[in-house]
Amino acid sequence: MPSTQIAHAAAGDTDTALVVNGTSQYVAATTDAATFDIANAISIEAWVYATGSSCSGNIVGKATSYFLYCSSGILNYAMGGASSWSGVSTGIKIPTNEWHHIALTRAASTATAKIYFNGNLLYTGTADGAGSSALTNSNSPNLFNIGARNGGATFFAGSIDEVRLYNSEISEAQIKLSLIHI
Repeated sequence: MPSTQIAHAAAGDTDTALVVNGTSQYVAATTDAATFDIANAISIEAWVYATGSSCSGNIVGKATSYFLYCSSGILNYAMGGASSWSGVSTGIKIPTNEWHHIALTRAASTATAKIYFNGNLLYTGTADGAGSSALTNSNSPNLFNIGARNGGATFFAGSIDEVRLYNSEISEAQIKLSLIHI
């Protein structure tokens, strides 16, 4: 998979990001590691650099469980649980050709998701199909993906860096620490 040197990496740092073309490139877990099975509380972070006319495609997610993705330039998320998911638009526009930090959090047994953009809480809304119940988890391999969905659909165009997945709700202070990128 191609990678590119990060322009703001510290001198001597070999920090690189995953670069995907939006049509066929992505990264997938080849086994269903328990690491990707999030039962209830969840946080997902990533740095994204969307290219093209607008941000589109899957950034990171696990089929039937959780996703962060762009549609027509807008950041969306989905969580599966007690009922089927439909995906939720945050209304947050993701500008192209610049780096942005995004984070999704949900506390255990709550029906509320929060979205942080560049360290600022910009959206609070429903936990989609999960409601306040546990997230659905599939045990099939290749379902945790970065840069695409379900092993090869809705491809992301651009760069993705520093993806982090937690089985807890991280705080706003922890998210702000992630902004210290160099």
